[in-house]
Amino acid sequence: MLASTDFSEASRKAVLHGLWVATQANADFHLLHVFDSMDIPENVIAKEGRYASLRREINEDATQRLEAFVQSLDTDHSRVHSHLSWGTPWKEICRAAQHLSVDLITLGTVGRSGIKGVLLGNTAEQVLGTCDCSILTVKPDGFVSPIEPASWPLHPGPNPGAASHGEPEVR
Repeated sequence: MLASTDFSEASRKAVLHGLWVATQANADFHLLHVFDSMDIPENVIAKEGRYASLRREINEDATQRLEAFVQSLDTDHSRVHSHLSWGTPWKEICRAAQHLSVDLITLGTVGRSGIKGVLLGNTAEQVLGTCDCSILTVKPDGFVSPIEPASWPLHPGPNPGAASHGEPEVR
């Protein structure tokens, strides 16, 4: 079981769902935080020297935030295996899932689509299209779908004028 957090309420809700599933299944629970280094050129991240202290400082801060997040969870903290990674979140989530041989990933989603989804990306959507294991996406409280509901019945219901022996009425 793997859950990923960006410390948002949406990801917290997904982590709690993942913890519940892992507890029910008596499974290992891995929690991943990815420091999104998309805005930092890779050669800067890998460089030693003047950038090494910046990377170390960012890593220490992210580690402290992850530890505080785990401590805030109402669970046996020894069951939570924390991981910190640098990179593009969806790629790192898939890499970790493969490396840890997980069967299920839980992710929070905010349901971005359209221009927001294109410009901001959608980690859950990328993970869904890339990872081989099952994925449970958890909607945040107050979620409003960006997709208009269908204006027609999605499933054929009983036809009120149908014959009593279960045959559909033909008109």
